[in-house]
Amino acid sequence: MFFNFVVEISRYIFVATLKVCSVSLISIILMTQARANPIPHWMQPCRGSLDSNRELPLQLLETILISDNELARQLGIKAGNVEDKATSVRDQMADERIQSTDLQDFLDENTTLPGFPDHRALNIRTRFIERLREDYRRVSVTAIFVEEMLADEEHSAYSPSYTSHFRHIESKIYPLLCQLKMAILNKGAQLPHISNDVMHTSLRNVDTHALRHMRDYRILKDIVRLFHSIQGDYGNIHAEDQVNVQVENR
Repeated sequence: MFFNFVVEISRYIFVATLKVCSVSLISIILMTQARANPIPHWMQPCRGSLDSNRELPLQLLETILISDNELARQLGIKAGNVEDKATSVRDQMADERIQSTDLQDFLDENTTLPGFPDHRALNIRTRFIERLREDYRRVSVTAIFVEEMLADEEHSAYSPSYTSHFRHIESKIYPLLCQLKMAILNKGAQLPHISNDVMHTSLRNVDTHALRHMRDYRILKDIVRLFHSIQGDYGNIHAEDQVNVQVENR
Protein backbone atom coordinates (compact mmCIF):
# COMPACT_ATOMS: atom_id res chain seq x y z
CA MET A 1 0.00 0.00 0.00
CA PHE A 2 2.71 2.47 1.03
CA PHE A 3 4.82 1.48 -1.97
CA ASN A 4 1.92 2.16 -4.34
CA PHE A 5 1.35 5.52 -2.69
CA VAL A 6 5.00 6.48 -3.20
CA VAL A 7 4.84 5.39 -6.83
CA GLU A 8 1.75 7.53 -7.46
CA ILE A 9 3.30 10.57 -5.77
CA SER A 10 6.50 10.12 -7.75
CA ARG A 11 4.53 9.83 -10.98
CA TYR A 12 2.59 13.01 -10.19
CA ILE A 13 5.80 14.92 -9.39
CA PHE A 14 7.38 13.69 -12.64
CA VAL A 15 4.38 14.78 -14.74
CA ALA A 16 4.16 18.11 -12.94
CA THR A 17 7.88 18.73 -13.50
CA LEU A 18 7.52 18.03 -17.21
CA LYS A 19 4.62 20.43 -17.43
CA VAL A 20 6.49 23.13 -15.52
CA CYS A 21 9.32 22.78 -18.04
CA SER A 22 6.76 22.99 -20.84
CA VAL A 23 5.32 26.20 -19.40
CA SER A 24 8.79 27.72 -19.07
CA LEU A 25 9.46 26.88 -22.72
CA ILE A 26 6.09 28.34 -23.72
CA SER A 27 6.91 31.57 -21.88
CA ILE A 28 10.26 31.86 -23.66
CA ILE A 29 8.61 31.23 -27.03
CA LEU A 30 5.91 33.83 -26.35
CA MET A 31 8.43 36.50 -25.40
CA THR A 32 10.58 35.65 -28.45
CA GLN A 33 7.53 35.96 -30.69
CA ALA A 34 6.69 39.30 -29.09
CA ARG A 35 10.07 40.69 -30.15
CA ALA A 36 10.25 39.06 -33.57
CA ASN A 37 6.66 39.38 -34.82
CA PRO A 38 5.00 42.80 -34.52
CA ILE A 39 1.52 41.47 -35.26
CA PRO A 40 -1.81 42.34 -33.61
CA HIS A 41 -2.19 41.25 -29.99
CA TRP A 42 -5.39 39.33 -30.66
CA MET A 43 -3.35 36.89 -32.76
CA GLN A 44 -0.93 36.31 -29.89
CA PRO A 45 -3.06 36.97 -26.79
CA CYS A 46 -0.53 35.55 -24.34
CA ARG A 47 2.01 38.08 -25.59
CA GLY A 48 -0.42 40.87 -24.73
CA SER A 49 -0.98 39.35 -21.30
CA LEU A 50 2.76 39.11 -20.62
CA ASP A 51 3.10 42.87 -21.04
CA SER A 52 0.87 43.53 -18.03
CA ASN A 53 0.84 40.26 -16.10
CA ARG A 54 4.10 38.78 -14.84
CA GLU A 55 2.15 35.99 -13.14
CA LEU A 56 1.29 34.52 -16.56
CA PRO A 57 3.71 31.54 -16.46
CA LEU A 58 2.08 30.35 -13.22
CA GLN A 59 -1.37 30.80 -14.75
CA LEU A 60 -0.34 28.77 -17.79
CA LEU A 61 0.82 25.99 -15.46
CA GLU A 62 -2.53 26.11 -13.69
CA THR A 63 -4.35 25.85 -17.02
CA ILE A 64 -2.43 22.67 -17.82
CA LEU A 65 -2.93 21.04 -14.40
CA ILE A 66 -6.42 22.06 -13.31
CA SER A 67 -9.66 20.18 -13.95
CA ASP A 68 -12.25 21.31 -16.50
CA ASN A 69 -14.46 22.34 -13.62
CA GLU A 70 -11.81 24.67 -12.18
CA LEU A 71 -10.99 25.93 -15.66
CA ALA A 72 -14.66 26.83 -16.17
CA ARG A 73 -14.67 28.70 -12.86
CA GLN A 74 -11.58 30.73 -13.79
CA LEU A 75 -12.84 31.51 -17.29
CA GLY A 76 -16.14 32.69 -15.82
CA ILE A 77 -14.32 35.07 -13.49
CA LYS A 78 -12.22 36.49 -16.32
CA ALA A 79 -15.31 36.95 -18.52
CA GLY A 80 -16.97 38.77 -15.63
CA ASN A 81 -13.99 41.12 -15.39
CA VAL A 82 -14.43 42.06 -19.05
CA GLU A 83 -18.17 42.60 -18.57
CA ASP A 84 -17.65 44.80 -15.52
CA LYS A 85 -15.12 47.09 -17.20
CA ALA A 86 -17.08 47.34 -20.45
CA THR A 87 -20.24 48.18 -18.48
CA SER A 88 -18.44 50.98 -16.65
CA VAL A 89 -17.05 52.49 -19.86
CA ARG A 90 -20.39 52.10 -21.68
CA ASP A 91 -22.26 53.95 -18.93
CA GLN A 92 -19.64 56.71 -18.82
CA MET A 93 -19.83 57.07 -22.59
CA ALA A 94 -23.62 57.35 -22.42
CA ASP A 95 -23.27 60.30 -20.03
CA GLU A 96 -20.36 62.06 -21.71
CA ARG A 97 -20.70 61.32 -25.42
CA ILE A 98 -24.21 60.11 -26.22
CA GLN A 99 -25.99 62.58 -23.92
CA SER A 100 -29.48 61.63 -25.06
CA THR A 101 -31.78 59.10 -23.43
CA ASP A 102 -33.74 58.61 -26.65
CA LEU A 103 -30.57 58.03 -28.68
CA GLN A 104 -29.27 55.67 -26.02
CA ASP A 105 -32.50 53.67 -26.17
CA PHE A 106 -32.18 53.49 -29.94
CA LEU A 107 -28.57 52.26 -29.71
CA ASP A 108 -29.58 49.67 -27.11
CA GLU A 109 -31.72 47.74 -29.60
CA ASN A 110 -31.34 43.98 -29.55
CA THR A 111 -29.45 43.44 -32.81
CA THR A 112 -25.67 43.16 -32.71
CA LEU A 113 -23.34 45.01 -35.06
CA PRO A 114 -22.46 43.20 -38.33
CA GLY A 115 -19.58 40.81 -37.74
CA PHE A 116 -19.81 40.92 -33.95
CA PRO A 117 -20.33 37.50 -32.30
CA ASP A 118 -23.76 36.26 -31.29
CA HIS A 119 -24.20 36.81 -27.57
CA ARG A 120 -26.69 33.99 -27.03
CA ALA A 121 -25.64 31.20 -24.67
CA LEU A 122 -24.24 28.04 -26.23
CA ASN A 123 -26.21 24.81 -26.05
CA ILE A 124 -25.67 23.15 -22.68
CA ARG A 125 -24.87 19.89 -24.51
CA THR A 126 -21.97 21.49 -26.41
CA ARG A 127 -18.78 19.52 -25.77
CA PHE A 128 -16.38 21.38 -23.50
CA ILE A 129 -13.57 21.56 -26.08
CA GLU A 130 -15.97 22.90 -28.72
CA ARG A 131 -17.18 25.47 -26.22
CA LEU A 132 -13.59 26.56 -25.63
CA ARG A 133 -12.97 26.87 -29.37
CA GLU A 134 -16.15 28.86 -29.98
CA ASP A 135 -15.41 31.21 -27.10
CA TYR A 136 -11.85 31.64 -28.35
CA ARG A 137 -13.35 32.76 -31.67
CA ARG A 138 -15.89 35.07 -30.04
CA VAL A 139 -13.37 36.68 -27.69
CA SER A 140 -10.83 37.08 -30.54
CA VAL A 141 -13.41 38.89 -32.65
CA THR A 142 -14.21 41.11 -29.68
CA ALA A 143 -10.51 41.96 -29.40
CA ILE A 144 -10.50 42.97 -33.09
CA PHE A 145 -13.38 45.39 -32.50
CA VAL A 146 -11.73 46.84 -29.39
CA GLU A 147 -8.44 47.21 -31.27
CA GLU A 148 -10.21 49.33 -33.88
CA MET A 149 -11.90 51.48 -31.23
CA LEU A 150 -8.55 52.05 -29.56
CA ALA A 151 -6.73 52.91 -32.80
CA ASP A 152 -9.40 55.44 -33.78
CA GLU A 153 -9.38 56.96 -30.30
CA GLU A 154 -5.60 57.33 -30.31
CA HIS A 155 -5.76 59.26 -33.59
CA SER A 156 -8.64 61.47 -32.49
CA ALA A 157 -8.30 64.97 -31.07
CA TYR A 158 -11.59 64.62 -29.21
CA SER A 159 -11.33 65.35 -25.49
CA PRO A 160 -11.54 63.82 -22.97
CA SER A 161 -9.88 60.79 -24.50
CA TYR A 162 -11.08 57.23 -23.85
CA THR A 163 -7.74 55.67 -24.80
CA SER A 164 -6.99 54.53 -21.26
CA HIS A 165 -10.50 53.09 -20.89
CA PHE A 166 -10.21 51.03 -24.07
CA ARG A 167 -6.74 49.84 -23.05
CA HIS A 168 -8.16 48.74 -19.73
CA ILE A 169 -10.81 46.67 -21.52
CA GLU A 170 -8.03 45.08 -23.60
CA SER A 171 -6.12 44.27 -20.41
CA LYS A 172 -9.14 42.25 -19.24
CA ILE A 173 -9.70 40.51 -22.59
CA TYR A 174 -6.21 39.14 -23.21
CA PRO A 175 -5.81 37.05 -20.03
CA LEU A 176 -9.11 35.33 -20.88
CA LEU A 177 -8.12 34.82 -24.51
CA CYS A 178 -4.70 33.52 -23.49
CA GLN A 179 -6.17 30.99 -21.06
CA LEU A 180 -8.64 29.81 -23.70
CA LYS A 181 -5.79 29.37 -26.18
CA MET A 182 -3.62 27.42 -23.75
CA ALA A 183 -6.53 25.19 -22.71
CA ILE A 184 -7.36 24.37 -26.34
CA LEU A 185 -3.77 23.59 -27.26
CA ASN A 186 -3.26 21.56 -24.09
CA LYS A 187 -6.20 19.35 -25.13
CA GLY A 188 -4.59 18.75 -28.51
CA ALA A 189 -7.25 20.65 -30.47
CA GLN A 190 -6.84 23.20 -33.28
CA LEU A 191 -7.47 26.89 -32.82
CA PRO A 192 -10.31 28.21 -35.01
CA HIS A 193 -9.41 30.41 -37.98
CA ILE A 194 -10.13 34.09 -37.42
CA SER A 195 -9.66 36.96 -39.85
CA ASN A 196 -9.25 40.65 -39.20
CA ASP A 197 -11.81 41.17 -41.99
CA VAL A 198 -14.58 40.05 -39.64
CA MET A 199 -15.07 43.73 -38.77
CA HIS A 200 -16.73 45.29 -41.80
CA THR A 201 -15.07 48.20 -43.59
CA SER A 202 -18.19 50.31 -43.08
CA LEU A 203 -17.64 50.10 -39.32
CA ARG A 204 -13.99 51.08 -39.61
CA ASN A 205 -14.43 54.07 -41.93
CA VAL A 206 -16.47 56.49 -39.82
CA ASP A 207 -16.18 60.14 -40.80
CA THR A 208 -17.35 62.08 -37.75
CA HIS A 209 -16.89 62.05 -33.99
CA ALA A 210 -20.63 61.56 -33.52
CA LEU A 211 -20.77 58.45 -35.72
CA ARG A 212 -17.67 56.98 -34.09
CA HIS A 213 -19.08 57.56 -30.61
CA MET A 214 -22.32 55.82 -31.54
CA ARG A 215 -20.39 52.92 -33.08
CA ASP A 216 -18.21 52.58 -29.97
CA TYR A 217 -21.24 52.67 -27.70
CA ARG A 218 -22.84 49.85 -29.73
CA ILE A 219 -19.63 47.81 -29.53
CA LEU A 220 -19.47 48.28 -25.76
CA LYS A 221 -23.12 47.30 -25.45
CA ASP A 222 -22.48 44.14 -27.46
CA ILE A 223 -19.38 43.34 -25.37
CA VAL A 224 -21.38 43.59 -22.15
CA ARG A 225 -24.06 41.21 -23.42
CA LEU A 226 -21.59 38.72 -24.90
CA PHE A 227 -19.39 38.44 -21.83
CA HIS A 228 -22.39 38.30 -19.52
CA SER A 229 -23.47 35.26 -21.54
CA ILE A 230 -19.98 33.69 -21.48
CA GLN A 231 -19.71 34.22 -17.74
CA GLY A 232 -23.11 32.61 -17.26
CA ASP A 233 -22.18 29.61 -19.43
CA TYR A 234 -19.06 28.78 -17.44
CA GLY A 235 -20.77 29.56 -14.16
CA ASN A 236 -23.49 27.04 -14.99
CA ILE A 237 -20.91 24.41 -15.96
CA HIS A 238 -19.03 24.90 -12.69
CA ALA A 239 -22.21 24.84 -10.60
CA GLU A 240 -23.54 21.72 -12.35
CA ASP A 241 -20.24 19.89 -11.84
CA GLN A 242 -20.21 20.86 -8.17
CA VAL A 243 -23.70 19.40 -7.73
CA ASN A 244 -22.63 16.19 -9.47
CA VAL A 245 -19.62 15.88 -7.15
CA GLN A 246 -21.83 16.34 -4.08
CA VAL A 247 -24.23 13.67 -5.35
CA GLU A 248 -21.37 11.23 -5.97
CA ASN A 249 -19.98 11.81 -2.47
CA ARG A 250 -23.24 10.96 -0.72
